[in-house]
Amino acid sequence: KKKEQAMAIVKQTQPIEAQIKVLNSETRLLYDIAKEGLSGISSWESETVKSQYWQKEAKAKANREEAERLDMKVEQLLQAALTHKSDLEEAHETLVRRYMQTHQLAERDLNVKETAYAEIHLQYHANELPEHNETRHRALHYLKGSGAVSLKTDVSGVNIFLEQYVTHHRRLVPKRIADLGRKPLVEYPLEMGSYRLVLEKEGHHSVNYPVHIGRGEHWDGCDLHGFQRPVHLPKLGDLQAGECFVPGGWFLCGGDHNAFRSYSRRRVWLNDVVMSRFQVTNREYLQFLNALVADGREAEALKWAPREMAGTVQADGAMLYHRDSSGQFELMKGADGTLWDLDWPVMRISWHSAMAYARWWSEQTGWRHRLPNELEWEKSARGVDGRWFVWGNEFDPSYCCMSGSLEGDMLPTEIHRFPIDESVYGVRGMAGNMCDWMLDQYRLNWDTDSDENLKAYRGGSWRNDARSCRIAYRYSNYPQNRSTRIGIRLCRSLDVNTPPDYDFDETEGAQTYRVAW
Repeated sequence: KKKEQAMAIVKQTQPIEAQIKVLNSETRLLYDIAKEGLSGISSWESETVKSQYWQKEAKAKANREEAERLDMKVEQLLQAALTHKSDLEEAHETLVRRYMQTHQLAERDLNVKETAYAEIHLQYHANELPEHNETRHRALHYLKGSGAVSLKTDVSGVNIFLEQYVTHHRRLVPKRIADLGRKPLVEYPLEMGSYRLVLEKEGHHSVNYPVHIGRGEHWDGCDLHGFQRPVHLPKLGDLQAGECFVPGGWFLCGGDHNAFRSYSRRRVWLNDVVMSRFQVTNREYLQFLNALVADGREAEALKWAPREMAGTVQADGAMLYHRDSSGQFELMKGADGTLWDLDWPVMRISWHSAMAYARWWSEQTGWRHRLPNELEWEKSARGVDGRWFVWGNEFDPSYCCMSGSLEGDMLPTEIHRFPIDESVYGVRGMAGNMCDWMLDQYRLNWDTDSDENLKAYRGGSWRNDARSCRIAYRYSNYPQNRSTRIGIRLCRSLDVNTPPDYDFDETEGAQTYRVAW
């Protein structure tokens, strides 16, 4: 009789669970509609214009609160069922599934307190199940969390060194823990965590290949179609000085609720890309302008020179470089008396200026350089483990050039300063100093249309606060605008005939986006 009473209570949870699922689905939809709608409304518009989207936000909030209330009710009912029959498998199985889901979400969001809470309850209810119970086995295997890595390269005889990211002074630093020899890795066991494989072979550039082992995950380098892609090792000479190779593969993109307009979380496959280690400096940009002048293209040089923002779209603002008696461009003091440094990143240039520089640099090198798109930029800054900042998950102003980093006046700084602001691939200055223009038109999220009037830009800058230094933070601006926060970083594909491909890993299936050069 006690089992019958307990089972009757468990059955009461089923329609409530279904109701929670509907509420959560509707909540996500309402928030997405409101977010997209409000993004297209200017801040100065009246409440009348914004009210329809505010109402959707209010409805979404009410739905979320109702779902949370019902979720607590389900928990209470299941616990009540166990007071009637403490070993009721159905109740323990349901609680195991619930706490496993809670644990996964909390761990994904780096919520230490919620993760620990869910883990304690998950362990308890799993242990209450009989030893032969499949749900028990899945839960205990999940809690153990061990995984593995498989790796093959496009050349043989590669020395593979294993490094583990460990916490040091509130940031993640690589610590070499093993020499794995020269054979391809086949399900080499690894505990959960973040790692980097360093691949070395004579006659080739060294490659940093980060790996993130999730709970029970086998990192196998397989694309969405199940094909194991060999890691490419560029031959010596395939990379210029000042370039960093970002090998293809999956990475965790978006998902940072504290970063403005962060993409929603998604695993994304990216092909190989070569990213410039540093941003384009004033020194390099002066060479570009003076080369145009020497080539009889003075009008172009004047058009692309850094300028103040003009009062009208058609007019040019005051030029921020000086010209000497021979017509050469050079640095000069600004209106505030500050002399720009040759090794500061160039600023006050439009998106069109950045594109012009990329074309010119391509002509000089014979390689097809371009601006990065958002996904290439985010992976190059973030690696593959979903960290919040370039160096890890905690912040300190001394790690990058932002509003609280320097004593005295806030100013940009030389590109070689702040060495901690360096990604797992060796790319520098992505959390601070200067933001980067992106190739992409701006889109609000994965499934929204891009805005043909806006261009994306990414990164923190010398004027930003700590929140803006988060890698997933996203901005947009009009391509003709010139800002003291936006500069240029170049990249290129190794195969210039293949446009970048992006595969999205999601339950609804694969989607591929292409961005034209």
